[in-house]
Amino acid sequence: MERICQQVKDCLVDRSFASIVLLSGPWGSGKTHFARHKLIPELNKISEMKTHYMSLFGLSTLDDFRDRVLASTSFGASSTMSVGAYIKNIVGASSAIAGESGTTLGAMNALAKPIKHKLLSKVKNRIIVVDDLERASSEQLVSEVLGECLNFAENNTNVWVVVIANKDQINNTDLLEKTFLDQVHISPTTTDIINFVSEVHPDLLNAEIKRHFTKVVEELKLTNLRVVKRILQRYARIKNLIEYLENVDHHAANAVLIDSVTRICHAYYEHGFKFDELCGDVEYESRKFLKILQEQNQPVEETKLTKEDERRDLLESIMKSPRGRIPPAMIKLVVGLSDFPENPRENLDLPLKSTPIDKLISFNFETMNEPDFQQATTELKKFVFEGKSKPFYKWLNALDTWIYLIDHDYIHESSNDAIKKARTVCCHQDFFARESHSFSRFYSRDFYSAEVSKIRNEVQPNYLHLVSLKESSGLQGQFVQSWSASSSVIYQKHDTKPFLDSFELDAVICGIVSNWTRYDAIVFGQYMEARYKISNIYEYLSEEFDVVRQLKEKLEVTHKELRPSQQKGKISELLEYLEKAIKFIERAKARQVEAQPKE
Repeated sequence: MERICQQVKDCLVDRSFASIVLLSGPWGSGKTHFARHKLIPELNKISEMKTHYMSLFGLSTLDDFRDRVLASTSFGASSTMSVGAYIKNIVGASSAIAGESGTTLGAMNALAKPIKHKLLSKVKNRIIVVDDLERASSEQLVSEVLGECLNFAENNTNVWVVVIANKDQINNTDLLEKTFLDQVHISPTTTDIINFVSEVHPDLLNAEIKRHFTKVVEELKLTNLRVVKRILQRYARIKNLIEYLENVDHHAANAVLIDSVTRICHAYYEHGFKFDELCGDVEYESRKFLKILQEQNQPVEETKLTKEDERRDLLESIMKSPRGRIPPAMIKLVVGLSDFPENPRENLDLPLKSTPIDKLISFNFETMNEPDFQQATTELKKFVFEGKSKPFYKWLNALDTWIYLIDHDYIHESSNDAIKKARTVCCHQDFFARESHSFSRFYSRDFYSAEVSKIRNEVQPNYLHLVSLKESSGLQGQFVQSWSASSSVIYQKHDTKPFLDSFELDAVICGIVSNWTRYDAIVFGQYMEARYKISNIYEYLSEEFDVVRQLKEKLEVTHKELRPSQQKGKISELLEYLEKAIKFIERAKARQVEAQPKE
């Protein structure tokens, strides 16, 4: 930024042309912030010159602009001379209407035009910084204001003008070329961005998080200070919300958070990607495009990408987080489409604290000394074979790790005995507890032991059934009562998780017919249509695909049995939405088939 200040000063002191320069930059590049906090303090250091800033926001006429110049420069009066006395010296006692109270735009309006022109001609030794040129009400007014600025610079004594604008939003490029001695472009560097963060939020990012932020700023080539402000605001709010969550590794969570928030805000606010696009599987779409090119035997480098393909590639490059896919709940929270989720650790996929057992399961125990390792294996053994309310998938991986450690001589036990004991204990009632969705995905690795795989296949159906019954019974009751009664829970907990597959459809049909209003039917139908639009939705909701079709078929049967009425009408409207939802489901199935490797 110091370099830009020097460029502007060099242009202004150049006597080969009128002292008027354009400071240009795109939306959000920090032109106004730079002018107020960097440029104007530097210009005020110039001997015998005084700098005045004015915005043209809301400007409607050239006279308005002239009034603002007079108001901001205080008629060119010295600090020891009152405004009223100065007016009298210039135009006589009749102009004393300005009074002794100081310069106001009201006084400007009271002055006759000849008096204003005379006052303007006396303005000297001033640097006028004119901001928001592109916000003037018309192209004609832009031209008139630039003409007046050039007139000040050419004809007044030591009047320099700096005009701040996004020149890309000004259509008359010839006018810009003829008006300005030079054009200085502002584009913040990564260092400027980090310095800006330190200025506006000095205590928000610690040194480690600031390094993570610097890295993602460099990767995304982020230069928009307005987007940076949004990033900091969203980060601060969510950081405060997760600060008191238990079992969360807050240091790692904050690093994940600053990366995710930066990527989401950059894509959403600067590039205009919509929520559905941010949640979509852009990597799959990109691979599909390259596959088509290969099948056509066309070299990739010789094939021009369409604008849509380029847009996909841009989105993929932005949203490609080091931790993989950013959860939809995080995207919703950042862009303001939802409140803080009820289960933030799960829905936001926050990193958990690493216990000795976790280190063993992840095979990250090489840094342990021998006493710590022995203590960790003792805790692992207790976790596998004792107690109750075990997270199902974590328990399976703990058992698999225990077998691996036995087979590779880390501990002295019998694998066969361990498997027999595991089969016995896992059959006890309440041995397993519900496990969060993100946790189950984290522990869904391939097992080392074939016997552990068998235990999973034997026990998993019963586990899933019991979990489903516990969770769905209460939700089904609310759903049967009305969509309004159940929607908040569904939005929070089942945005990308199935729920219809656990309902008794006959009870659902009865509730829709008897209890639901037309509003319930339409809003639920709209929700169902939108639910399956996301390109990678097969990964999350495939378990309820067939249930949606069954629901539609059962509703069609009920619809035929009803006479024309409000009940029949609301079902007719709901069926139209379900038909659209099924079309998106079929597309998701087709994409899944295409993605399967061909033998």
